[in-house]
Amino acid sequence: MHASGRKALLVALLLVPLVSVTMAYAQQANWFSTVRFTGTIQKGETTVIGADVELGTLASASYFEAAGQASIQVVEDSGIKITRFMLKIPSYEYSDYLEGRFWQLYVNVTVESHETITIPIVVDGSLSTSWAWVAGENGYTYLAYTGWNTVDLPQGATTITITLFGTTNVVSEDTGVDIDFLLELSP
Repeated sequence: MHASGRKALLVALLLVPLVSVTMAYAQQANWFSTVRFTGTIQKGETTVIGADVELGTLASASYFEAAGQASIQVVEDSGIKITRFMLKIPSYEYSDYLEGRFWQLYVNVTVESHETITIPIVVDGSLSTSWAWVAGENGYTYLAYTGWNTVDLPQGATTITITLFGTTNVVSEDTGVDIDFLLELSP
């Protein structure tokens, strides 16, 4: 190969990476990123968006009522079923957690397009017999309402309103309240 041919080949080999690098970096020098959105779109699964309801400061031996709404987005074509209604309370005081805080405690559960269900939790200072122990995990006890009838939810959005009401018990010191309601969803 002639010397001028080698120089031409050498120049061509040096230019190929330079052209490739320039082509790969297409963003202009005066283009600046301002906001970048990233995330994950979940595979077709039903989702529940819950609510936190702050009861505030309740007086001993007084009536209270508070409500919150949850939204269930059902993506399955055939819909889903609410097969169980449960509550979750701290288990370190399970033996009298609810009874020590409430004289009467009820929950109204209203599933959109269905009747409101009134469920007793504490009646005259005693835990209603309509609740059964399900599990105890990570410092919490889970109880299921034994009178629950399966509720069918169609594909789409459904709103559930949960209203907690009753009368607080007489307490000798400030006492916190932590009650979480859960739904068991099944195909």
